[in-house]
Amino acid sequence: MKKNIKIILLIIIVIIIILNLVFKKNDFTYTIKYNNTKFSIVEKHNKNNYYIEIKKGDRVYPFRIYGEKKKRIVNKLYYYKDEMYECVLPLINDKLTVDMMCINKGIIYNYSGIVGVDESLDKFISSIKIYNIKKFYDDTSKNNKVNDTSFYIKNSIDKHIFLSSYKGLTSNKKSIDIFDSDVYDNKISTFINNYYITADYNKNYEFNKFYVINLDNEKTFTINSKNAISFDSYIQGIIVNNIYLYDLDNEAQYEINIEKKSVTEISTNTKIKHYKNGEFTLINKPKSELYFDYSTLNNYFTEYDKFIETENYYYLFKKDGEIYELYRVDVNNINVIKYLFDIPTIDIQYKDDYIYYYNNGYLYYYSDISGLRTIAYNNELKFNDSIKYYIY
Repeated sequence: MKKNIKIILLIIIVIIIILNLVFKKNDFTYTIKYNNTKFSIVEKHNKNNYYIEIKKGDRVYPFRIYGEKKKRIVNKLYYYKDEMYECVLPLINDKLTVDMMCINKGIIYNYSGIVGVDESLDKFISSIKIYNIKKFYDDTSKNNKVNDTSFYIKNSIDKHIFLSSYKGLTSNKKSIDIFDSDVYDNKISTFINNYYITADYNKNYEFNKFYVINLDNEKTFTINSKNAISFDSYIQGIIVNNIYLYDLDNEAQYEINIEKKSVTEISTNTKIKHYKNGEFTLINKPKSELYFDYSTLNNYFTEYDKFIETENYYYLFKKDGEIYELYRVDVNNINVIKYLFDIPTIDIQYKDDYIYYYNNGYLYYYSDISGLRTIAYNNELKFNDSIKYYIY
């Protein structure tokens, strides 16, 4: 009996070792030379992307590539150094995929954002035949109009684009109407997991149901509430599959689950749930609006005015007059900071390598493979901050 147990344990150990070896193959290191300079490349495969670090001494250039399935995808690079910048341009499978990355005073910059600053660098980049700076520039020369929204064709991405409208929802293909008349302040609405949900603004003072649009098939259904909910309510936050709404008039907190088509009151006589630092706690009922706090590194990026944590990145905001300087840090190496661009707002959305925000009527996106681009324009975005957008 003891012999059998030893054999079973030995088999389990061997299986664990084999599994570890298999999964370690997702992380691999190799070297590339540019002239006589050697670079170490580290690739880590995560879900649908590669996290890549190019290293030369204590210099680290990190970036991510989505959709690739090959190993050793960096097959060539260019290198430049002068008194101001030290730069690397990697080619992914012989293609120009990401911009040249240049380090100055410990911060990484995209070359397309510093053109004209360093004449010697400009001369060097002009000698690289494969490099085309227009790949990273905006192009709003052609657009397709749906109702009052213009969608810019040459900047189009392989995504579904939705904006809330006064009657319901507008996509880059058509309009979906829900309400009988125009609603100019539909703040009780949000996007979640490829659904759009909004209060029943066909009512005047309180409501008992939500309208939900499935963004995949653009069909509408309703979720009913047993309790009447005041329009003096707001959405506190979203955690996984649940939306949390607080009714200030009735001092009631609700948990809304679209998949279950349920609206559940979760508050007690004196307490509601509040989400902060990655967990729920019970707090006294607030007298004014109190939103969930998703940050978990509040004591790390202290020199920045705000930061947003996502699955792969931390986005850091540093206020400079009326605008913010936007920086990005990869979760795999939080000591390497990349400057992205100046931004007029801290209200951004993000998915994979994309950042989205709107300003002065325009909806923008940024990714490392495209630079900053304009997606759409709607004049109402200038005046109505209750308009929401969703891209997937």
